[in-house]
Amino acid sequence: MCPNCVREIDTLFSEVKNFLYDFPGSSMEEVCEATKADRALIIRWLREGRLVTDERSAALLTCVTCGKPIRIGQYCEDCKGNLQRTLNDTTRSMQKPDDKPRRTTEESAKKSKMHLRQGGKPGS
Repeated sequence: MCPNCVREIDTLFSEVKNFLYDFPGSSMEEVCEATKADRALIIRWLREGRLVTDERSAALLTCVTCGKPIRIGQYCEDCKGNLQRTLNDTTRSMQKPDDKPRRTTEESAKKSKMHLRQGGKPGS
């Protein structure tokens, strides 16, 4: 997006956020009408976590995996946990049991440093 469009969207976001601060629990229609913000843009901000619905509007967003109502983001807590466990299991299964642990950055740095003696001639 061009800088002007980014500024316009940021300004609109501030208007929506301020409206919701002043009028908590407003419906989507009320927010759109008062701020002239597009419904899809507000949904995007909710999915991105920039806005959060209150408990009364939980059905506005649903988990993309199971369809359960959520207040923010794309996944419910259960599906987030399942995704994390799957990722952890996959990561563990990709590691070979005989793999040696990798050196830490500090260990690598110690081995790669060259040391110079103060004064004297080389080899002495």
